[in-house]
Amino acid sequence: MKKLNILIVVIATCCSAGAFAQSAPISAADPSTFSTTTQNYARSVTLTILARADVQNDIGLTSQESASLATLLASVQDSHTLVTTLAQLRTFEAAVSAQVSAILSDQQNKRLKELTIQYLGYESLYSTQMQEEVGLTGTQILQVDVIFNDLLAARAKSSAVSAGQLNAQANQALAAVLTSTQIDKLHTFAAVPLGTP
Repeated sequence: MKKLNILIVVIATCCSAGAFAQSAPISAADPSTFSTTTQNYARSVTLTILARADVQNDIGLTSQESASLATLLASVQDSHTLVTTLAQLRTFEAAVSAQVSAILSDQQNKRLKELTIQYLGYESLYSTQMQEEVGLTGTQILQVDVIFNDLLAARAKSSAVSAGQLNAQANQALAAVLTSTQIDKLHTFAAVPLGTP
């Protein structure tokens, strides 16, 4: 299989995400599986999560859905889309998510959203939809957007070795922006653990 020269732009670090450490049973993939290139090649968070066998079992992927997702994954990997800003990340992930949504059922899409929030923790707030659902104010949205743009800029200048440290710092900054009610709301979206029927 072709070696991937791509990075997850926003690698989730639920274990270092403080408030998510206890409630998020799904965790990010081993960072050693990602290239050490300094380029921020986009790798869809949605497809990264769907590549996991435990997630596929949890959402009940059929063999036809798996084949369609494998084709989509291959096309995304071959695109080598460079992502250096939050706007680029949102555009890229929205395009991939729309294609995934067309493959999955409504129930599977709902469950995938829950698992994505578990996987990303606070970093799920890169999504404008999540910002709205959690109830961020205009000021908070500006703060969150600055945090993500800073993270992407730092990732562009850094190797994958320091990705965990950069993400931990971003998670701390994101947690500091939210109120306790908003944190509780984010936890509610990710409440059903992986593998729960």
